[in-house]
Amino acid sequence: NLRGLRYLRIDGCQNLVSIAFTGLGELISLRSLEICSCRKLFSSNVIPEHTRSDETAASCKPLPSLVTLRIKCCGIAGKWLSSMLGYVPALVELFLEDCPGITQLTIEGEEEENIQPYGTSVPVDSSSGGPEDTLLTSSVQDGIFCLPLNLMSSLKKISIRECPHLVFHRNNKDLSGFTCLEKLTVWGCPRLLSSLVDRDGNDDEMNGRWLLPKSLEELEIRGDSPGMLQPCFLGNLTCLKK
Repeated sequence: NLRGLRYLRIDGCQNLVSIAFTGLGELISLRSLEICSCRKLFSSNVIPEHTRSDETAASCKPLPSLVTLRIKCCGIAGKWLSSMLGYVPALVELFLEDCPGITQLTIEGEEEENIQPYGTSVPVDSSSGGPEDTLLTSSVQDGIFCLPLNLMSSLKKISIRECPHLVFHRNNKDLSGFTCLEKLTVWGCPRLLSSLVDRDGNDDEMNGRWLLPKSLEELEIRGDSPGMLQPCFLGNLTCLKK
């Protein structure tokens, strides 16, 4: 009886650890989902069995109408967020704030040999080290947040705030491929900015170059940023207004 629900906010549920994907799939009219102050939600390295079977059984997009996703002050791991976005075909606005479980940002592509899809095991060479190495490798994989290619033509607003340890994993792709992006906000993410820019010691003009889509209308940066940061646009064409 909630199939007509358009807005859902989950706030301050300190003991909530998972959400059933099949349950969300019933909310076919949901346009905005906001998750705040749920530090345990999807933070575990162990995937609950019922959630794994939910995801496997889901034959359609669980959130077909969702256009806005906000996650704030949550422990969600990057692999969980990647999985969730894989079921959102027309997301327009993505807001992330204070999510320490997301440590690497990358863009989906065939070149990503070292990035495992959600729900797969991470191969570890037992001859290379002990249990500590295994834990470290798993932790890195869990923290990787992969933006799916299907969102490159739908996302109009991206806001990433207060994620000081988040870095961009470059795989020959950058934000310039988001051809509909109109607003980009980066607050308190100095490592993310540093990893997004080009650094070529042989070409001073290329150093600090941050390639952005020409559709961008508003760019907001706060906090520590590289002194060499040079925002530029594809073909030197831009719609930037603010």
